[in-house]
Amino acid sequence: MFLTEDEFIILSAIKIGLNNTEIKEKFGIELIKNDSRLNASFQKYGVSSINELLQIADLKKVEVLPKEKIPYYQYEGSELVHKIKICKNDAINLIKFFKNVSDNTKEYELIYRKNSNGFKIEIKN
Repeated sequence: MFLTEDEFIILSAIKIGLNNTEIKEKFGIELIKNDSRLNASFQKYGVSSINELLQIADLKKVEVLPKEKIPYYQYEGSELVHKIKICKNDAINLIKFFKNVSDNTKEYELIYRKNSNGFKIEIKN
């Protein structure tokens, strides 16, 4: 998982039981209602509550990067958007795959892996 420094500090502080006042005093980070840094963490971990986030987030598996270096996620202002760059061949292969799928409600996972030739998209049922 990739987090910004603020996201990592906030998550670490909440995990050890600090409240908003203590986070502000210790780290100089003020949390506001609907804080974009906390919302970004929810989005990255695929959760909708702080309790879910605390259960699923493993700080040992976090890499802290500047916002502009976080792969797959980009910030447009303070809003986190999920962007994946694909080449024309990947798009063609996706179209071919989905032409043969009859169930329009079935969900698939797209896995974007870095390999020796760049990146590769895989589809997982």
